Amino acid sequence: HEGLGRVLALQGDREGAIAAFERAVEVHPGFHGARVELARALLTRDRPGDRERARRELARVLAEAPGHAPARALAQSLGGP
Repeated sequence: HEGLGRVLALQGDREGAIAAFERAVEVHPGFHGARVELARALLTRDRPGDRERARRELARVLAEAPGHAPARALAQSLGGP
């Protein structure tokens, strides 16, 4: 699902990418890469609530894996830790 999400994101299918990343984290909650990509896709879509949801996804990754560099970089770009 995560690979499909990446392909869909590259093709500009934000909704499809978000759905694929959501499925990936549903099936594998500890898959931090998919959770970071979900956050990135939400930020790209930029609907009301997306930014806050992206922050929550990144916070979860950083709570479980504080050294996760992509999550930390994206969180910092949002003004987070």
